[in-house]
Amino acid sequence: MSYCRNCGAYVPDWAENCPACDTPVKQTAQPKKEKKPPKTAKTASAGAQARREEPKYERRETAHRDGGTYTYDGSRRDKYAESYDADVRENQSLGYLCYLGPLLIIPLLVRPKSRFLRYHCNQGLLLLIAAVLVSIFDGLPGIGWLIGIAGSIAALIWLVQGMLNVNRGVRRPLPLIGDITILK
Repeated sequence: MSYCRNCGAYVPDWAENCPACDTPVKQTAQPKKEKKPPKTAKTASAGAQARREEPKYERRETAHRDGGTYTYDGSRRDKYAESYDADVRENQSLGYLCYLGPLLIIPLLVRPKSRFLRYHCNQGLLLLIAAVLVSIFDGLPGIGWLIGIAGSIAALIWLVQGMLNVNRGVRRPLPLIGDITILK
């Protein structure tokens, strides 16, 4: 189970590209290109003619988990993107509660099966834990006040970023703490 680095959508393990934005998930090594002789006017026009005749979009055959192949024409991506967009539209207002401390329990109880809400509740829980740790370190004598100020500024920035991610309808991790998964 993984998520797209570009748009944050769920990407099945067997997929090579993100079903929502078609960004390649797995990095493959590029084959080394051979040096070609310089193009003359004759070969340059022949290459341009060949490019005009090639179709822009091709159907790709990819291996499926059970060993068979299927032709990928974008219908799965469209179906997934529609279901993800519907999940965002239905749960966006509850998503804001995920970043408001103890109120993150409300979205989990109201819509426990929403992937959008579970992701943002996880991010909100991480933010809550970070804020509690900052308040603990703030009470330390000596340098604790400096940790408290820096941590409070970071927590405020993460709060704003999380709210903006909910508003945009994306699943983008918060800096430094967002890669940790507590709620699955």
